[in-house]
Amino acid sequence: MSNKKEVATFAENLRKCMKEKDISLQRLSRHTKLDYSSLHRHYSGTTKGIQFHVLGPVCRALGTSPNDLIPWESS
Repeated sequence: MSNKKEVATFAENLRKCMKEKDISLQRLSRHTKLDYSSLHRHYSGTTKGIQFHVLGPVCRALGTSPNDLIPWESS
């Protein structure tokens, strides 16, 4: 997924979910064993696209599903 609007919405949803779960980016990085800088790019919306190898561990760590984080609009 590489649409800038989708990436920005994903970042916004990720921040919201992290706030609801009271989890910091550093803690999420440790829990998922994902590189902090990669998570930060997703968190800030500066990644070129949502990486699926990041999505799974993040969803598991936050107890959420991809549907809660990835914007979806039916045509």
